[in-house]
Amino acid sequence: MGKANATLCVTADHATPCELKAHSGDPVPVIIYNERTTAKPDGMQFSEKIDSRGSLGVLRGVELVKKIMSMAMK
Repeated sequence: MGKANATLCVTADHATPCELKAHSGDPVPVIIYNERTTAKPDGMQFSEKIDSRGSLGVLRGVELVKKIMSMAMK
């Protein structure tokens, strides 16, 4: 029997900047892990600060779901 393969995505459903004290349409951080496809990060850290230089760039919600499913099927 083959090795089990799990895909894990950590993100948030919305941003809530302290200055606004309310929800906003700002991007939220996202990290996707899959032991078969995830490259080792090159000094990148997962935090509230958004960095579009990451390997995922900036994705919309629908694109994120497609990316997660794509990684899970590899």
